[in-house]
Amino acid sequence: MGETMKRLPIADPIRTSEILHHYHLQAKKSLGQNFLTNPAVINSIVTTAEIAPGDQVIEVGPGIGALTEQILAQGAKLLAYEIDGKLIEVLTNELPADAQIKILHQDVLQTDFNKDFEGYFDPTKPVKVVANLPYYITTPIIFRFLESGIPLESLTVMMQKEVADRIEAQPGKKDFGPLSIAVQLDMESHIALNVPPSSFTPAPKVDSAVVQIVRKAQPIRLPNKDLFNKIVKVSFAQRRKTIYNNLKHLVGQELQTIDDLHELLRAAAIAENRRAEQLSIADYLKLTELVDAK
Repeated sequence: MGETMKRLPIADPIRTSEILHHYHLQAKKSLGQNFLTNPAVINSIVTTAEIAPGDQVIEVGPGIGALTEQILAQGAKLLAYEIDGKLIEVLTNELPADAQIKILHQDVLQTDFNKDFEGYFDPTKPVKVVANLPYYITTPIIFRFLESGIPLESLTVMMQKEVADRIEAQPGKKDFGPLSIAVQLDMESHIALNVPPSSFTPAPKVDSAVVQIVRKAQPIRLPNKDLFNKIVKVSFAQRRKTIYNNLKHLVGQELQTIDDLHELLRAAAIAENRRAEQLSIADYLKLTELVDAK
């Protein structure tokens, strides 16, 4: 490929176009591929992530390496998960030969992080996730990292604006739900940047946002996380129903009788006609504590 193109960052539309042409590539809708072709946005992601030399960084869906190239330029040690086998060759050829990168042709939702880290990442040091996430599985990926048990310091990730709003949502807002709660338990989050469809090739039909999610200095302690997650899931099972009607599904499982449910809500000082999104995280913690004590 031409020397001119080599001098351009991968995110430059000219170089992206030449790479796609050279390798006979097209964005795969089935994998939610939209190549980021706005160097300014990529610089903002890298700056927001505060990547320092030697940082251990995970990238999901590196694509043709536009963001990857700039993460590596900061001196990070990178572990990249790419599910599209055709892109492994592109990444291997287009990224610097001396780059500190381990590329895995694996699904991040199915992989074993401990095994992937072995001999590469120091398991005692924190990990940052920096990625332009595939939009169709953004939520499962975020849950995967939050529940992974790895020493996660932060996630700086591009996602659909609608999902970003759900992460940020507070109790009482229609977007508040299980994702909001899962993130806000352990992490602080903010939308760092709104990104228009024109920043991608092909342009998606939705607006995007870069969200930074950082671990709290003092995460909320959960003595019974499985029970907490179950109560949250049941509470939001049918959003239009009241909390009482949704929690009836616990009767015969965590609760013995319907009277126990009335007593539970009374003890938690939660009105039976409230809906799941109107409850605070503290309310869900109280419900968990009361059920766990039965």
